[in-house]
Amino acid sequence: MDYFHSPLSIYTLFQAKNLQGLGERIISIFEIKYTLFFLDLILIPVIRKLMNPGERNRRNFKRFIFCLLIGMIIVSIQPLKHYVRFSDPFKQYRGTDHIVRYSIIGYTILDLYSFVKENNVKLDDEEIRLIEDWFQEKSSWQTDQEDLFFGLGTNKNLIIIQVESLQSFVINSHIDGQEITPNINNMLDSSIYFPNIYPQTIEGNSSDAELLTQTSLYPLPKGSVFFRKPNNKYFSLGRLLNEDGYTTMAIHADEATYWNRDKIYPNLGFERYYSIEDFTIDEEIGMGLSDISMFTQSMEFLKSSEKPFYSFIITLTNHTPFNLPAEYRELKLDDELDRSKVGGYLQSVHYTDKAIGIFMDELKQSGLLEESIIVIYGDHDGLRDQDRPLIEKFLEKENICVNEWIQKYVPIPFIIYIPGINGVTFDTVGGQVDVFPTVKHIMGIEPDRFQYYLGKNLLLEESGYAIIPQGEYSTRQTYIVTQDDVDLFPDQKLLRELEISNLIISGDYFRFIDDDE
Repeated sequence: MDYFHSPLSIYTLFQAKNLQGLGERIISIFEIKYTLFFLDLILIPVIRKLMNPGERNRRNFKRFIFCLLIGMIIVSIQPLKHYVRFSDPFKQYRGTDHIVRYSIIGYTILDLYSFVKENNVKLDDEEIRLIEDWFQEKSSWQTDQEDLFFGLGTNKNLIIIQVESLQSFVINSHIDGQEITPNINNMLDSSIYFPNIYPQTIEGNSSDAELLTQTSLYPLPKGSVFFRKPNNKYFSLGRLLNEDGYTTMAIHADEATYWNRDKIYPNLGFERYYSIEDFTIDEEIGMGLSDISMFTQSMEFLKSSEKPFYSFIITLTNHTPFNLPAEYRELKLDDELDRSKVGGYLQSVHYTDKAIGIFMDELKQSGLLEESIIVIYGDHDGLRDQDRPLIEKFLEKENICVNEWIQKYVPIPFIIYIPGINGVTFDTVGGQVDVFPTVKHIMGIEPDRFQYYLGKNLLLEESGYAIIPQGEYSTRQTYIVTQDDVDLFPDQKLLRELEISNLIISGDYFRFIDDDE
């Protein structure tokens, strides 16, 4: 697919129903040259009409078969050459490797084979032992311990807000003298703030972010786990809190079937899912119901819920292509900047920040704010590497190198708002996989209660790191970010946790774990 620079896979086809509501986004990346892919559909009937019917049909058919065989032989030469050279046809370093080596047809055959094979995975004894050994080793170099933050959320409501396309560089930043996110900035006065958190999503985009933060597992390298493994047994934040007597709910003003959420949410511990069918469509922006209307209507769900509750809320408005209508564009920007994608992103982020501010005011008026912990993080980046020239033009004066881009513009914010505390900022580097163990610590869930997570408690880390998985269908390789460096060629031993995560999900490992463990 053009926008994410990855070829279409069998797993992606299972996500086709996600196209609903993405018309504007699809149109924004369409180019006239793509019509060439459909030119043959026009030429074939024309050629057939020009062909002489009758007694020459048999001769034409023989010619067709001959040309077809010659074509197949020619097309097979390159794949056979690569098969002889590389032996393993499934080995690849970039998402386009299979297409380059084996053509689109060969890529499709390999993709289909991989799909069938990987959906019949059963863990053998050696793989189970590998997982158990890894967790045993992990427990030896990272152990939870009580500190000043442990249990600050005990018996309090937990509200986690996954904000569409929110990146850290806009937090506490100004454009033409205007705060981009004034309401989130104000929240930092009573928050634990991690600005150096990295999105670790792959093909599942927003759904991958949900998997990462709710289960502390990495996405699979191909497709969305929400589509591929919705019926797995998962240990999640919602499940742990539900066991502690919390009412658990997920809120997202989109179709219940989008990203297969209606199927997987019960297995992530959510007792109730409020989707678009539960909202009144009174104000639409972009892909659907506006964030302001969504938050306002969500207050009724929260106020009527039994306490304590855990509510997982997903925003929608700040979604590419960031074409916010003029009446909602409150930042006063230079015309050229305002018409650009960067300007659209800033306006859209500013709008969502306003929606969050209104939501916080409503929580305060209802009396829920003092009884709640509010967590905010971004699901993935909105401005991507291909938008770097626009960032350089409108927000920088000099060229941005790869390392600077990764360290300054890729991170997303992770904010834990706790009424009554003095705000503190941690420069610790982490990823979305670390949200689960960190929030678990804040909510007072005992350290020895469920340790089968891949992330780390950021509150107990001095420097930290983040693995940025790019998947088998990505044009970029997996890399690791630390406070001091971006390692684009990491030691494979450091990436073992990705292998462990893949085994856990593909083999439904938690079926082997007792419920009370």
